[in-house]
Amino acid sequence: SGIASDDERRRGRRRRRRRRGGPREAASDQTSSRPEGAGQTDPTVVAAQLARLSMPMAELKGVGPKLGAILEQQGIRTLQDILYYLPLQYQDRRSIMPIQALTLGEPGMFIGTVEASDIVQQDHQRNLVLRFTDASGTIDAVWINVRSNYLKNRFRLGGAVLVWGMIEEHEGQRVCMSPETELMGGQDDEGSLHVERIVPIYPSIEGIGQKTLRRIIQQALTLVKGQLVDPMPTAIRSRQHLMELERALWEVHYPSNEASFDQLAAWGSPAHRTLMFHTFFLLELALAFRRRALANESGTALRVSHKRMAQLLRSMSPLTDDQCVAMEEIKRDISAPHPMIRILQADVNTGAMQVASLAIAMALDSDAQVAVIAPTESLVEQHAATLRQLLKPLNVEVEVVTAAVRGRVREKLLHRLRKGEVQLVVGTHALFHETVGFKRLGLAILDEQYRVGLIQPQNLLRRGVNPDTLVLVSSPVPKSLLMTLYGDITWSTLKTPTPDRRPIETHIVVAENREELEQRVRCELTRGQQLYYISPSAHESDRGSVQRVVDIATRLREEVFPGISVGHLHSRMSPEEQEEVLGKFKSRVLQVLVTNGDLDGRLKSPRANLMIIERVETLTLVPIHTMRSLLGESYHPPLCLLVPSPQATHEELERLQMLEQTEDGFALADQDLRFRMPQDYLGVRQAGLAGLWPVDPLLHQNELEGARREAFRWLDDSPEASDEQQRKHLANLVRQRWQGLVEHLPQP
Repeated sequence: SGIASDDERRRGRRRRRRRRGGPREAASDQTSSRPEGAGQTDPTVVAAQLARLSMPMAELKGVGPKLGAILEQQGIRTLQDILYYLPLQYQDRRSIMPIQALTLGEPGMFIGTVEASDIVQQDHQRNLVLRFTDASGTIDAVWINVRSNYLKNRFRLGGAVLVWGMIEEHEGQRVCMSPETELMGGQDDEGSLHVERIVPIYPSIEGIGQKTLRRIIQQALTLVKGQLVDPMPTAIRSRQHLMELERALWEVHYPSNEASFDQLAAWGSPAHRTLMFHTFFLLELALAFRRRALANESGTALRVSHKRMAQLLRSMSPLTDDQCVAMEEIKRDISAPHPMIRILQADVNTGAMQVASLAIAMALDSDAQVAVIAPTESLVEQHAATLRQLLKPLNVEVEVVTAAVRGRVREKLLHRLRKGEVQLVVGTHALFHETVGFKRLGLAILDEQYRVGLIQPQNLLRRGVNPDTLVLVSSPVPKSLLMTLYGDITWSTLKTPTPDRRPIETHIVVAENREELEQRVRCELTRGQQLYYISPSAHESDRGSVQRVVDIATRLREEVFPGISVGHLHSRMSPEEQEEVLGKFKSRVLQVLVTNGDLDGRLKSPRANLMIIERVETLTLVPIHTMRSLLGESYHPPLCLLVPSPQATHEELERLQMLEQTEDGFALADQDLRFRMPQDYLGVRQAGLAGLWPVDPLLHQNELEGARREAFRWLDDSPEASDEQQRKHLANLVRQRWQGLVEHLPQP
């Protein structure tokens, strides 16, 4: 039959592994070559490890500039990056089956002899078909659209091949589709990476196949064999029952045949737990280092007299319980001798700007200046208008610094700011610039708006200015992610809507009910109501998004709502054109406003109680929740209609149903995080947390909280933390792993 016996196969596998020094031997060698915890603080060993881990991927043998460039596009730049490019799933390829026993619809592995080989032309494609046989039967293996004869020439007639792949039905016959293979008899010198074992499956990288990834990662592990110092303090590793780091990396990338496949698939193996804990521990240690550095900064305790705050409270509607708690927390912080750094995380329509204005009143009571910083010029103008209205009872002058303020006007304003004549200024992050000075800056309010970034209060501290800092995050963020990002910073939360906000009725409208939807909206418009019509840009180009907004406005004006005034708003309009459209909408000259979803508070109109969001499945839940919040101040009962496209999947529709059931933004944020990786959540990847991937703080909260306790406990209380060499080692690892978080952190 040409098929090797079981004994011959086992002997062949042992010979190949001895020849290569396979993964399992490497894993066991490293743990036996060094005693537990040895070398953790040896400066020479540590320096060599850091240098090796920083080696560019392009320098790794077999990678080169071309593959290195592809890997760099995925954020994989160094040896450390590739070591932590962890499998998303695994395939169990341990059992060899007779061909006859292969089950349709399931993956299977068999050893067969090549009986026939042919290139078949089908639907303008060149498909390679190999016929394999063993003592039990025959099966064809098919590779779709092969572009050269390389694969065909690789298999010789009569040769034995180990094959792994999905068994499918094709033209009434069982076939093995696009399988992975290993030539028997020693022709494949790395086959045991891909078959006869539990095999890792990595996230796809265009231009690099799974086999190539496995080969690169094995080479990287071999390169650090016996040299990877475990940074985890011995006492913590013992308490948390962790494996040594190098052994855990080997076991995650190349599990032993004795490993539990179910545990590996669920990310529940001891090796997975070890790597999760390491990832969270280094992040939380970065936060602990940062907290200690900030705590050592001296500040000015503001004197809170309550005079202006009481005056302001009399002009406001009663505060919610959440607002009262937040105010007490802020008052306690700004009265302390250290600079306050507090996050005010607010759901939509919960009165965050009211709380911010009360904090401003406290600072003004102490004759301190206040700076409010927003990410965009439009938000600067919006906040300035809001604060002028809220602070009207205090007769506070609100100045604005943007790129539009130039020349002598700008120079005069900055001069007044330096002399302390300006009490409250609103501007972009340009207020952090070295040329902008304050006489006595007491409070800085940073509006992070609808994104989460890594807060760097050191930008002010480095200049010798130590104001209290209040960060507004005006969109719900899951508690687990907030802890991950800001584990060293205290935060207040606003969940309860203010009393003047109406509940928003929300419904999903499927395509077949669209005419009924448009009829209902038409009736509301004839009664004088206003409509926001939103068509998200999704992944379109800016030009495509603009054209679609214009086309929708034309269709609504001519076909759907004839006789109703329809306008549109998009990013290519000049500021003057945008203001003109906004003015017409607010004055009810326009009843329908079509936009691609770039909404802000300038669009609020109390007569607008209707919103339609089409292609809604392209958005996550929190942005939809934020959009519909514009209806909260409507004079009439608000109605938000969600219109998914016909291509929306069942899972997407099921996810959207949560918007019909709740207006709790934090519950929606948690749901979002279940569908998205953390580094993609609200711009976190850009904030420098790509190193967190693929650990999910929502799914692994126990590991996150345990790592946080251990990190802060180690730095604050542990005798080991007094070991200068180990502190430096851990600090350097923190810097290497989390540069975006700690680039301004003082040396520990």
